[in-house]
Amino acid sequence: MNNTLYKPSNKFNPVGLIVLFLVMLLGGFAIYWVYELFNSFIPLIYIRIFLAVLASFGIGGIGTIVVKKFHIRAPIIALAVTAFALIFANMGRLASYCVRDFNKYMRDPLEEKNMDMTSQLSSIDPNSVTAEEYNAYVAFLSAALDESMKKDFETSEYDVLFDRDKFVNGMKELFGTSFGEFLNNIKSCSNAYQLSVKYLGMVEPTTFDLATHPNKLVSYLKMVNKEGRWNIKSHRYRYGETGDNGEPVKGFILWIVWIAEFAILIIPALGFVYGKAKYPYIESEEDWAIEEKPMPEFRFPAETGSPYSDFNMVKKEILRNPGYIFTLPRISVIAPPPDTYYFIKYCRSKYYDENFITVVHSNLVNARKNQRKMTEIIKNMRVDADFIATLYGAFELPVPPMCKGENRAQQVNAEAQARKKAQEEGRPLSPQRPKMTGAEAIFDEPSIFAKPKPKPEVPKPEAPSFAQQELAREQRAPQPTSGQMDGIDTSNLNLDDIDLTKM
Repeated sequence: MNNTLYKPSNKFNPVGLIVLFLVMLLGGFAIYWVYELFNSFIPLIYIRIFLAVLASFGIGGIGTIVVKKFHIRAPIIALAVTAFALIFANMGRLASYCVRDFNKYMRDPLEEKNMDMTSQLSSIDPNSVTAEEYNAYVAFLSAALDESMKKDFETSEYDVLFDRDKFVNGMKELFGTSFGEFLNNIKSCSNAYQLSVKYLGMVEPTTFDLATHPNKLVSYLKMVNKEGRWNIKSHRYRYGETGDNGEPVKGFILWIVWIAEFAILIIPALGFVYGKAKYPYIESEEDWAIEEKPMPEFRFPAETGSPYSDFNMVKKEILRNPGYIFTLPRISVIAPPPDTYYFIKYCRSKYYDENFITVVHSNLVNARKNQRKMTEIIKNMRVDADFIATLYGAFELPVPPMCKGENRAQQVNAEAQARKKAQEEGRPLSPQRPKMTGAEAIFDEPSIFAKPKPKPEVPKPEAPSFAQQELAREQRAPQPTSGQMDGIDTSNLNLDDIDLTKM
């Protein structure tokens, strides 16, 4: 049995990687856009956290479909491609957030400011200001604005919303060549937003522009971070509010919140893709391993106070020999689970030629809510068909028809009982040949799962022939000392009376 942990082959389809990147980029941005849309009117932070997790799971699910479809078995490469795509998708998400923020805190308030000054300006006589006076005033004002705007555009966090060249040209167009032209330009703007965009150099950001220009995106985020948009008490986007709602969250704390949000949106998705690419793949069948559904409950208790409660020791023993799990007691499928136990799940090839088990340690942490902590102590360990057949047999379950392994459950149970009895009586167990590890060699128990070696056959002796039997009988009969030859009595024979010439 090749008791090794599964290692991916790191094979991939280049076309699959391209599709994975595009799907994660476009699909991720679409899901993130919907996520930001919901966040724009949902006040509760707990719901927002739930939506972030849900969005990440959705993106991860899309990624696993691509990995499965294109047979990508290179976890690190799949992880890198997904991370790269999601970083760009998050830039699109933040860009869409900035556009909504601009519309809410810049555009809408400026549009509410009515710039229709017809009634006020109609009383002003355009000819009341001479051309010389007007031109001198415009020249002075332009020089002053030009000098101040140079400094402001270099230091202000609002520089992302204004274009200096557009501002300079717009001011020239606004003032025109006469005071009357200036009044007409003012009257042409119905609100402050139109005035700002047409003459004051304001640039309306777009999602594409911010997403493709990281410097602009970062500048806008710095502006939002300096001002703040929401507070902890209300969980709503607010600007410049104090009092009962408290000061808005901003600065270092807001950066931490954004980083945490980014982690929630990306880490689960990366875990989904990485886990699928690392899932056992049957190279001989060119398909992913099959997971039994429904999976039988193969549970083994971890008794308190016994060595079984230390899953690090159990992990070490199972890695040395997976059959060690059968030395543990078993929990019947109809028995209630204890507070702490192990259970086994597995995936397999189509005909059980390759099988991979995962051993999980389950610990009850909250009895009232029935909450358990699951720890995978061994993941995707390779075992043969005999192990799977014995596992079913140990729990008195029918072995799957396609599994041709040997069910050694009875032998394993007998060996376990013998071992338990020997331990209770204090008899030492027969040692095993030490491992070839130098000074660290120790005597281990003989493997209970290894098949016993057959005893050499002793040839049966052949049956003796009739002649051999007669010879043996004559050899056992008593031999006469005289007067007998070939069974004829010659004791009364007189050799002198025999005429040898007539013979």
